[in-house]
Amino acid sequence: MLLVLDNCEHVLNDVNAVVRDFAMLAPGVQILATSTIALGVGGEIRWLCPVLDTADAVELLVARARSAGAILDAGDPNLAKACSMLDRLPLAIELVAPRLRAWTPEQLCARLTQHPRATGRAAPGTPERHRSMRALVEWSVQLLDEQQATLFRRLAVFRGSYDLESIVEVCGFDPLDPLDVDVLVADLVDHSLLRVRDDGGIRRYNLLRPIRDHAVGSLGEAESMELHSRLHRRLVAVFSDCSEKVHGPRQVEAMARFDLVLDDLRTILGPLSPVDARDRAELILKAGPYLLSAGYLNGPRSALLSAMEGAESDQKPGLLVLLARVESALDRPDLAVRAGKAALEALGSEVPPATRAEALLVTADPRSGELSPSQRLQMLDDAQDLAVQAGEAHLLAEILGSRQWALDDVGDPIGALASGEKAVSLSEQIGDIALHSLLLDGISHSYCTQGQNERAVSAAAEGLRLARQVGRRPLIGRLLGTHANALALVGDAAAAQDSAADALAIAIETGDSKLEGNARCYLAEAHLAGGAFDEALLVMLERSVDKNDSADPRKELMAAMITGWAATGANRPHVAIEALKLGLGFIQEVPGLRTRLAELGAVTAGLVSDYRLSARLLGMTSLFPEPGSAESAELTQVRAAALEALGQDEFDRQFALAQDLPVEVVLAELSEMVAGEVMA
Repeated sequence: MLLVLDNCEHVLNDVNAVVRDFAMLAPGVQILATSTIALGVGGEIRWLCPVLDTADAVELLVARARSAGAILDAGDPNLAKACSMLDRLPLAIELVAPRLRAWTPEQLCARLTQHPRATGRAAPGTPERHRSMRALVEWSVQLLDEQQATLFRRLAVFRGSYDLESIVEVCGFDPLDPLDVDVLVADLVDHSLLRVRDDGGIRRYNLLRPIRDHAVGSLGEAESMELHSRLHRRLVAVFSDCSEKVHGPRQVEAMARFDLVLDDLRTILGPLSPVDARDRAELILKAGPYLLSAGYLNGPRSALLSAMEGAESDQKPGLLVLLARVESALDRPDLAVRAGKAALEALGSEVPPATRAEALLVTADPRSGELSPSQRLQMLDDAQDLAVQAGEAHLLAEILGSRQWALDDVGDPIGALASGEKAVSLSEQIGDIALHSLLLDGISHSYCTQGQNERAVSAAAEGLRLARQVGRRPLIGRLLGTHANALALVGDAAAAQDSAADALAIAIETGDSKLEGNARCYLAEAHLAGGAFDEALLVMLERSVDKNDSADPRKELMAAMITGWAATGANRPHVAIEALKLGLGFIQEVPGLRTRLAELGAVTAGLVSDYRLSARLLGMTSLFPEPGSAESAELTQVRAAALEALGQDEFDRQFALAQDLPVEVVLAELSEMVAGEVMA
């Protein structure tokens, strides 16, 4: 026989007596009791009811919504998002499900974001404690004594999970004795209000969202101020020596530990935080290296702008440098340069050389049009000297990596390769896995430029392995694209397509439009390597051209040329011309790629049998030869056709005219001629 006793927590003493009587008088009876608090009788076996997994939570939400008359697509990703926002609690899901008669799943998620307590109410006739999540939590909180209720209320200051040490340090003040907090924590776990899990031998705790929402509403203003102040001090201690930890050999372990307090960091740095500007500035400066390495950027950017309004003068240069790094990571190079310039202006004459070196580094962003390539290179040379003087190995590796791109932009690919190799070697020595992976990405590109394609494949593969070890999706996507590029150059078109497709999938998954644009370029190059010109052209025509002021000229120029090569292979010269026009818009900022643009023009002219222009553009490719490069099959073919059509003397004459004509003039002439043919 099975006896079921439901909701026993409010009548524990009576239930205990009943269970003991049955144990003595009817030992064959099995008893199943539900309660938020254990009965505490002999022979009791406790089983904690887990929250639903995502699939079961969505299934419950869909079933209850449809039974209430809602029409919805069970595959809508916002359903899983809504369940997650409700911590996949069955009662919360059942309460909110009828709302889907009036709201879309997306609107439900928006409502839960703006009004976390908007979980609906149950139908008439439902027991009072089950009519809303608030009623259910109040039902449980009424069972707490005064000290338990105080700790429960104070735990609302934490948004993420937390260990016992943090609870004692942040919540253990009058009227609570810090020495009693550990016992009170155990009491809240016993009352099923506080969840606990094991994390590598350390117990971590958290309140489920609907339960935390109730606790937040119970906090007074003065108590909230004190809790936030204590949490701020706790986080400042957690992020002490953050740069050394994040950039050192135990980087992965450090990042994992910092990830655990990310939600609390957002609380203190958020717009509703009662912590003053100077304290927020102190915290964000300490946590900055972690936020940059982890890729958490949009929130910190807003926090930086807010903190600077009330920060002390001695904090502002550091805040501006960090802001410049955030803007750069968000692909806003012009804003990064402006913040870097402001940092340089704010620095006094007595600042440490490392601080000035970092300000110079962020100001010399190679993607910005604020400075000329030569000006950027000079800044990086000065930054390199200062970093050496300061003995800052990590900063020096970053500067050498940035110099690689700057040297490439001024047409010095050999110097670029040398600087990149030094950066890679140094980052390996200091043990910064993420930086080493990023620099391997850069050196792979330099190897490609020098025709060292097998080394490019190896460098990209090693960078990809390390990126996966770090576990940062955008970095993995970037290395997948670079690996695809190198594989295409060695002729492994199938592997290149797979790698580029994986990069594109990550870009779409993470909503990274920059990565998506780059991944499409790499996928098109992989198709080109396999001779699939139409497929390559289709991929590129689906790519959005970045015409913003923050567009990376190098990437946009390369994208234009890939489109052009796909168009020439597909015998569509008018599309190639449009690609050349786009490329011309960026050539002044990346003069080192003039040769490649002229090569594309020469082949395009050959498609429409204008061998006079082909010869001129071939002459331009000879003016800026790339060391170690070999003439492509397309160029060899068009050279032979031009010689046959023009004869040696006329070919040589047109070839020599390249000495006096800018590439823009010749390509404009080609554009007009092709446009005329299309109209005809």
